[in-house]
Amino acid sequence: MRWWHDINIWVKRGGAALLTAALVGGGYLWLEQRSPEHRLSEACSGMLPVSDVLDMTGDDFELTSGTFDVSSEVTEPAGLATNCKIGSLWIDIETTAGAHSPYGTYTFQRRDDVLPVPLGSGWSGFIVAEDEDGGLDASVLLDCPNWPARKGSGILVTTQARYSTDRVGLARVATATAQRTAERTGCDATPGTRIDRVDPAPPPPDTSVAAEFPKGTCTGLKSHNAFRETAAATAPVEYCVLEGGLALQAEYGPFAGGRDGTYGGRSRPAGNARDMAWASARCKGALGTGMYWAETTGNADREPAKKLLDAAELKDLRRFARDSAARHGCSAPTAP
Repeated sequence: MRWWHDINIWVKRGGAALLTAALVGGGYLWLEQRSPEHRLSEACSGMLPVSDVLDMTGDDFELTSGTFDVSSEVTEPAGLATNCKIGSLWIDIETTAGAHSPYGTYTFQRRDDVLPVPLGSGWSGFIVAEDEDGGLDASVLLDCPNWPARKGSGILVTTQARYSTDRVGLARVATATAQRTAERTGCDATPGTRIDRVDPAPPPPDTSVAAEFPKGTCTGLKSHNAFRETAAATAPVEYCVLEGGLALQAEYGPFAGGRDGTYGGRSRPAGNARDMAWASARCKGALGTGMYWAETTGNADREPAKKLLDAAELKDLRRFARDSAARHGCSAPTAP
């Protein structure tokens, strides 16, 4: 019968079309699952801000992701500590208490020619530019009020973009990663706002500012005639570099050290020794202990003495520590 023959042809053709659609759809689904967006959504325990990371990496997409051993001092929330490498972008996520290496590869550590720039916009973080041709580091410290020290106190995100000059882009990656991590781990944090700009870097060593014009961390200091400074904000690392080879530095939380109950490796909360002077303060949550250091830099030309600071410099260290502690909501510092 002709009508039965036509139905058979229609069913066969329809079945072939359905099979083709299924194959195409399945192939599309497989490709979607293997796309950079899908792979990033699963990397670093699902804590990465996919669009911000892709804006930084572009076509430079070679993804590796893993975890590292956590400190025995804390019981890490699920998914911490973890790290990712996407092209030339590196991201480490861990808790603030028990952090292994918060400074990472920062070029400003123990050098005064490269200073950290606070992120602002309500974030406790900073960014460092290695040089004008590229290379950036950024960190964000996010307090978790519902996490005691045993659970980690807060979240620390450390990032590095080896060849980039996109400071706003890296700042967004670091802050958005911290915020997403808080959401996924039950951290009751109060994040900042989305970053639209980052202040320019402080001037290099050969362009110090006259002492009567301080606006940031060197405000009110009078022992030297010129200085270089970072903005007075709430970054977990701050600097004021004074003319004559003396650097004042504030460090909070994982950057301050002292995980073993000491004060940044010192047994006393304050002191003025031949090689270094220091003060300390007690802070809330992830900020832990605030440490305030004074030490000579590479161009210092000082006569050997029992104490590093003279009376005027000691007064400046006290002022520097007091103002920084107040901005960060810490107790009045114990100073030498």
